[in-house]
Amino acid sequence: MTKEVKRIIAVVLFCEFLICLGMSLVFPVEPFIKNEYHFTAFDMGVMSSLFAFVQFVASPVVGRFSDKIGRKPMLVWGLLIFAIAEFVFALAQHLWVFDLSRAVDGLSAAMFVPTSMALAADITTERDRAKVIGWLSAAFSGGLILGPGLGGLLAHVSYKFPFWVAGVLGLISTLVAWRFLPRDEDERFQSETKDPEGELLGSSWQQIKQIMTPTLAVLFGMIFVAAFGLAGFESIYSLYVNEVHNFDLGAIALVLTLNGIISLVLQVFFFERLVQWLGEVRLMEYSFLLSIIGTILVIYDHSH
Repeated sequence: MTKEVKRIIAVVLFCEFLICLGMSLVFPVEPFIKNEYHFTAFDMGVMSSLFAFVQFVASPVVGRFSDKIGRKPMLVWGLLIFAIAEFVFALAQHLWVFDLSRAVDGLSAAMFVPTSMALAADITTERDRAKVIGWLSAAFSGGLILGPGLGGLLAHVSYKFPFWVAGVLGLISTLVAWRFLPRDEDERFQSETKDPEGELLGSSWQQIKQIMTPTLAVLFGMIFVAAFGLAGFESIYSLYVNEVHNFDLGAIALVLTLNGIISLVLQVFFFERLVQWLGEVRLMEYSFLLSIIGTILVIYDHSH
């Protein structure tokens, strides 16, 4: 990769990390927003899930729309909408405004995440493409993992302070993306494949039919269960330990921060070694077993 391409990828990685950070900032402050505004647990569950639901629905549509208006405009507008949504959440006083903010947040993620993947395909060679998309995935998961801990630490100032910070960072990233990302017509950043995304989408149904073996179907199901469980656990954990175990904001932030740090260290430094030592199948088996044990401990262990 050239220095110019590396610089563009660095900008996209920073912005994607920020988007996912904003998604998960709400988790540790949920019980305190719930108590302050007298919301129910159902209200908070809906508020947490709206982001992911809107992102899920909008991503396929927005991904194709970026082919028409260009990568850079879609990325810049996605970041600006993200910043606006964070400011709206910080100013909100009513449930429907909170929900609207989270839904708009999901739209911003739908605008940014697929478009960033498409941009990575546009400006990288086939040899580097998988590596760069792996970096984008790491930025995505890193933001989701570290967001709850950071939100808990910032919330010591006030329950709304994390969202003011996220909004300001969103504005900064909007300016950075607008200034440093290339225009779509810039020939220096065109892929050797003239339309890699179009070629992929054009043959996607045939590819799906070819690769969807029973083994892969099981793997996709396991990924869905794991992602569903993680999202549900993160959204309800702070509410549960606050109401049942009387965890304060500091304890919630500590747990989530340590969890995020340990998860990132394992992913970055030990994942390959664990796969070589245990093998893929056994590692997955142990992971699901540990998730069961951990969930039972959270439910029945009454000590900090």
